[in-house]
Amino acid sequence: METSSDLIAYPERLSLLKLILSVILPYGEPVIRPQLDQYWKIKLSLILMKIVEYVAGPLKALGILVEFLLNLFSQNGGLLRTLFSLLNGSMIIPKRGSEEFLSVIGHLERRRDLYKSISEDDLSVMDGGDRVFADISAMASTLAYENKLVIRKTVNQHWKMHFVEFFDFWDGMESFWTNQV
Repeated sequence: METSSDLIAYPERLSLLKLILSVILPYGEPVIRPQLDQYWKIKLSLILMKIVEYVAGPLKALGILVEFLLNLFSQNGGLLRTLFSLLNGSMIIPKRGSEEFLSVIGHLERRRDLYKSISEDDLSVMDGGDRVFADISAMASTLAYENKLVIRKTVNQHWKMHFVEFFDFWDGMESFWTNQV
């Protein structure tokens, strides 16, 4: 609910140039004048919102390119083997959503196998300060960023556990079924 002391700004209606000029060369009085120290913070936040809006597309494209190149090099055995397989004609082109396509987080944390020397009894008595518990938690949390086929393969083949099912949950902020467990 709006009150008479609210300043309503619509960033989609403002241009970046007008915002910057309004900070440098203030024109007119705002409809509602907040405290002076708050006024420049509002203008600065609107300018930053517009800058983020402009760079969102190129940054998304850069992220897709980096993720593709990481998968291209890892699936072909590194940079030199990728170049050799390109000349050979045997290069593997990674496909998004496949069992082998990892996210950037998946490339940072490459561990997939659980420890062989730990029994189920050891896992049930671990306390929160144990290094093994921390390693398993790290592997599980990085796996959460992967696609469904990578998760299924890791749980079934590497962890040797029975995979039950994926569950999608409603994300109120995105207004979409994006939360998966």
